[in-house]
Amino acid sequence: LQVDPHKRPTAEEALRCDWLTQRSEKKEEVLDVDMMDNIQGTIQNFCDYSQLKKLALMIIAHRSTSEEIGFLRHAFEKYDVQKTGVVTLQEFKGCLEPYGYNDDELERMFLGCDIDGTGKIRYSEFLAATIEAHGAINEEKIAEAFDRLDCDDSGFISTKNLIEILGKEFPLKDIDNIIDEVDILGDGRISYEEFLNLFDTVQEERRIDALKLVTQRRIRNSVLSLPAMHDGGGDSSSPATPANLSERIFVSNDLQHDDDEGALVF
Repeated sequence: LQVDPHKRPTAEEALRCDWLTQRSEKKEEVLDVDMMDNIQGTIQNFCDYSQLKKLALMIIAHRSTSEEIGFLRHAFEKYDVQKTGVVTLQEFKGCLEPYGYNDDELERMFLGCDIDGTGKIRYSEFLAATIEAHGAINEEKIAEAFDRLDCDDSGFISTKNLIEILGKEFPLKDIDNIIDEVDILGDGRISYEEFLNLFDTVQEERRIDALKLVTQRRIRNSVLSLPAMHDGGGDSSSPATPANLSERIFVSNDLQHDDDEGALVF
């Protein structure tokens, strides 16, 4: 530690320091293919969630610490290729190219993450869509999200609550639909028990299943994208045999079975 401030390196000099650079590179290495698969599996699952659960996850993500968000910030930077602070559809498609999705699948996931419908995925929306990559949300955080949505402390989430949070410009019909998606009792409001059902164990099991499918999709797509394989004594122009491709995919599957600007401000 250099006590004399006049002898300390400037910020520019510090950025050129090998020790700092190496530490930064190690942080980036955390985003390996398994981690990116985990994030993508979470995104794929997220697009099927109800609007209320997406809002809840946005609140949970917003209240998370930088340590809890962790690798998700680096993941967002990989999607945000142009460094504009938002992810466009083109950037989204490019980042998911290794998984071999078709355009309809990609656009469906993109729209599922674009919660406010701006045609871009903001950082807060990305965090909402990926925060479960850390695992199941604990009930303490779920309760905090419910309390934020139940802004009049009535014990229920009502239409009035959602209007206050989403703004008077938000279509009332859409707010009614948000309530109806979760209102099991049909009383026009959402109790804590109904809200808690959004985060049941079945949802986490589905996310884990989605992760397995995403990993298998990436492996299969990487195999099918390989250049033509050939034997040492065969024609160098002959393509890979189906048997070889199937063998690679089955091996990969076996391995998988072994590894178990926005209006919404909270």
